Amino acid sequence: MMLLSELKRRYEAGDNITRLLQTEPGINETRSIEIAYDLQAGSYARAALENPANWVDEARERTPILNRYLRPGDTLLDAGCGENTNTCAFVDQIPPSVRAYGFDLSVSRLVAGRRYVRQHWGETAADRITVFCGRMDRIPLASSSVDVVMTSHAVEPNRGQEAVLLRELLRVARRYLVLFEPCYEETSEEGRRRMDSLGYVRDLDAHLKALGAKVVERTGLTVNHKPLNPTVCWVCECTGDGAPDDPAPASDTAPEAPPEMAYICPVSGEPLVRLDDCYWSPGGLYAYPILQGIPVLKPEYAIILTRPVAS
Repeated sequence: MMLLSELKRRYEAGDNITRLLQTEPGINETRSIEIAYDLQAGSYARAALENPANWVDEARERTPILNRYLRPGDTLLDAGCGENTNTCAFVDQIPPSVRAYGFDLSVSRLVAGRRYVRQHWGETAADRITVFCGRMDRIPLASSSVDVVMTSHAVEPNRGQEAVLLRELLRVARRYLVLFEPCYEETSEEGRRRMDSLGYVRDLDAHLKALGAKVVERTGLTVNHKPLNPTVCWVCECTGDGAPDDPAPASDTAPEAPPEMAYICPVSGEPLVRLDDCYWSPGGLYAYPILQGIPVLKPEYAIILTRPVAS
């Protein structure tokens, strides 16, 4: 495989890094997406600063959909959150006691996103969003552990993995899965050619049906700043421990010290506990590093640690 330094040089020279990686031997699709997104870190934040109206328009259309399914005290997970440009655009429009979490494949994007949120949305917004690094096909969270899980064009670049990713998102969601994703079948012929060339997902309706997902809402969105990539919202009701008609908490005041997400080892599925500089699974005996305050919970970064050393 081409050295990362050479890939970075080619990207900065203007090469299409996604198409370049598609020609590289010995690199799988997940690794290709991770490299491409990591090299692009900061680009989404810059785009949001240059064209803030685009993100405001999208949030104005999407937030009412989320609010139909969020309740005070809920947890919300933005799967594939990237640089948090979407998360922070609606975080001040959802109930204040909702705690938002996000994860992405790229640590660099999460670092860029944290800086973007703090500098341009303020500490209040930053304090409401907790991020970690993880893979969508091996989400390091227990089943039915998040009230509402959402994606925003994060499933998009994973053609051939649709069923795997949707199954995992449905596993983690306790009440609802809200997908804002492109619809291959509803775009133009030119749009389909573009999505084919980029390896974007298709047949999401069929995949959801095959998985037995209960789709309670399906809406074509009108705000599409990329007309060749139209967005559809699918809302799936999940069968977690909590039923949709559970009584909501009486208060909608943001907690002073919101609880930390309960992570699990993506290799063993056992709970993780926080040590000084890592997360460790007493049951699985794997440890995961923390980089710049961000837990890196991907199976390929699991470190065998049978006897952790106490500080």
